[in-house]
Amino acid sequence: MFRIIKNLKSNYSIFKSIMSLSDKKIKIVFYSENKSYQMCNNSLVKFFANKYPNQVYYVSSDIDDKYEDSKVKYMYIGKGFLMNFFFSILKAEYFFLTLTDLGNHSLSKSKKIDKYVYYFHSGGSTFQGYTERELLIIMILYYAMDSSKLMKFNLEKIKKIYQIRN
Repeated sequence: MFRIIKNLKSNYSIFKSIMSLSDKKIKIVFYSENKSYQMCNNSLVKFFANKYPNQVYYVSSDIDDKYEDSKVKYMYIGKGFLMNFFFSILKAEYFFLTLTDLGNHSLSKSKKIDKYVYYFHSGGSTFQGYTERELLIIMILYYAMDSSKLMKFNLEKIKKIYQIRN
């Protein structure tokens, strides 16, 4: 009985967090399925968090996938109904995620999201069928993951692709 009450409290807390975003349009959202993806997205999250402090959200379905950075807003959304509910009300300019082929997973494209950005997270993810634009984004993300390579890559090109203004 105690466990059921604890789960209800937890789910209610997640629901309240999700509802707090219902009237907001977020600049940048990173969705992570689990903690192991942090090694793939950490540099990119930090890059955008420095550029847009407190306008970047890190959202995860894994309770152990906590993102600790004062410039990044972290949110745990769980799995199942609450995760689907979050995706149904989310409004954002850029939504970074590791899922491809949206609509064939629990997540479908939404008109409330201006731009979806796929980032690869494992060797297997490079075997997906990509468009020319997706390959360009993957190349940018490759450079963004290694700061020494990022310095060699012209940041102005990244700004143009993501339509980032100073």
